[in-house]
Parts: sequence; structure tokens; C-alpha cells
Amino acid sequence: MLVSSEAPDFLEKVQVSVQNRVPNNSITIHCRSSEDDLGTHPLAYNAIFSWGFRVNFSRSTKFVCDFTTNYGSGNYAVYDGPQFEICD
Repeated sequence: MLVSSEAPDFLEKVQVSVQNRVPNNSITIHCRSSEDDLGTHPLAYNAIFSWGFRVNFSRSTKFVCDFTTNYGSGNYAVYDGPQFEICD
């Protein structure tokens, strides 16, 4: 599986994509945050599920996804707030 996210600036929309890279296998994902439930989605091999959102004011937005495959299942944070470097 491949997960990527991009957020150029704090107020701009974040784009998250999950791609099934498990050969010859479909997966099922269920993604959610404390504010949004994106539902359950089946992904065939190489299929991509993407969504966009704006980070909440407190910058605590976190999306987690449940992944289920023929090999097992797991729950992973796919976005856990904007990551900023502190510069002196």
C-alpha cells in the first residue's frame, strides 16, 4: 500500500491518497477523523482512493484508516496534523 499527503500551506486543502499495491489482491479501507467518516471502500490492485480536507483550527486533524486484506488487517494513521519545523 502507498499513502501520500500534501499540504503546501496551513489554510490550503490537504490531499491524501491511498493506493493498493498488494499484487493480485483487493483491499478494503475505512477512513475517518473525529469530524468526518469517509465510509468503507474496496480497492482493486493499483486502485487509488483520494480525499481532500482543510486542517482544523487547532491543527489537530487526524485521519485513521482500517485496512483489510486476505493477509490480515490493521489500523493506521494516514494523516496526523500538519508537520511544521520550528526555526530559530
